[in-house]
Amino acid sequence: MSQAYYEAVECYKEQRNKVSRLKKKIARTEGFKEYKKIIDMSKFTEEKIKRLKARSNRLSSRIEQIEPSGWKEFLQLQFGEKMNSGLSMVLRSKVLLGLKPAQLAAVCGSLVSEGIKVRPWKNNSYIYEASTTVINVISLLDEQRNSLLQLQEKHDVQIPCCLDSQFSGMVEAWASGLTWREIMMDCAMDEGDLARLLRRTIDILAQIPKLPDIDPLLQSNAMTASNVMDRPPISELAG
Repeated sequence: MSQAYYEAVECYKEQRNKVSRLKKKIARTEGFKEYKKIIDMSKFTEEKIKRLKARSNRLSSRIEQIEPSGWKEFLQLQFGEKMNSGLSMVLRSKVLLGLKPAQLAAVCGSLVSEGIKVRPWKNNSYIYEASTTVINVISLLDEQRNSLLQLQEKHDVQIPCCLDSQFSGMVEAWASGLTWREIMMDCAMDEGDLARLLRRTIDILAQIPKLPDIDPLLQSNAMTASNVMDRPPISELAG
């Protein structure tokens, strides 16, 4: 090997050592430490953003899966997507403010009983009757509904508004704490029909706190009623 080659190798080693010493010296400076913190924090933030985005996507997918089934079903009923005026009339009625959560649930149940039937072939069977308070409130709301229907007819508008108290007592009984076994004993309703009615009622109650211009007391009672009613086996139907 030539002398020039050895000199070049030694020069390279010397320069490499200088670079190494400079790196160590720079690494010990406060400025570099702050810079390193910023870089590390930036990487941490990027990773956190990625994790949050992934979590957001998972939660969004999960929310779509567990969106109240009864509410979807309710909106798909013949009158569901067209009854905004009737529903608005009921939920903004001051008469609801004097109701207990179970009574409010019973009234809401009267709004979503479309398609629910009794079992006439079963002897010695019955359905619970709603309390006098609930019957009176539904009767009053029915009068208001008739006024609304007359107004719609006058302006050639057809928006159905269902209000049926036939099964309100069953909803009130469940919302008052009766067990599934107790409520189904000698019941004139099919288990599936009652479950659908209760599920629809729970889901419309759960929507009330999310609606605009609703009295806070009504929102609170609706949430209470929804929470009380959403228990097994009905809670197992959600999703």
